[in-house]
Amino acid sequence: MGTDELTLKNASVSRQKIKYLYSIAEFATQNRLDNAYFDTLSDKEIIEYLTQIKGIGEWTVQMLLMFDLGREDVFAPADIALHWTMKRIYPILNEDIFKEHFDFFEKSISNNKSNNAEISEDILEKKRKLLYQKFFQKKILEISEKWSPYRTWVCHWLWNYKELK
Repeated sequence: MGTDELTLKNASVSRQKIKYLYSIAEFATQNRLDNAYFDTLSDKEIIEYLTQIKGIGEWTVQMLLMFDLGREDVFAPADIALHWTMKRIYPILNEDIFKEHFDFFEKSISNNKSNNAEISEDILEKKRKLLYQKFFQKKILEISEKWSPYRTWVCHWLWNYKELK
């Protein structure tokens, strides 16, 4: 990478992001990162290929697929703006649709506590939130299947819907 670390720090780039930028640059010197190559790969293959890079996650690659590569059937189930909009459009997502999963989770916690395993409330709350997110993302992914092969277009509409409200 042609830019030194001090220049990046002076541009208010965090130390961790600098590491990610160097990781991307290193990957780019050793691997193909061009549209001609990406045109030969499926969305899933591109996600697998690019998430090897430290600092690049699935959401980042999904945005690349949508905005830079023009893929029309991409959905980003971890996108917070999509969560916000879908909760407003699909009332079922606001209902207690995950209650059975939470009941199972709470029972397993009770069993652990009865076995004298100490679990802090802070850790339990984090686990509850992760469980909720997991099932919420699964549910919106199921909903998005109906929009295939135009899920990218629906995402754009959902993002614009959020802006209008």
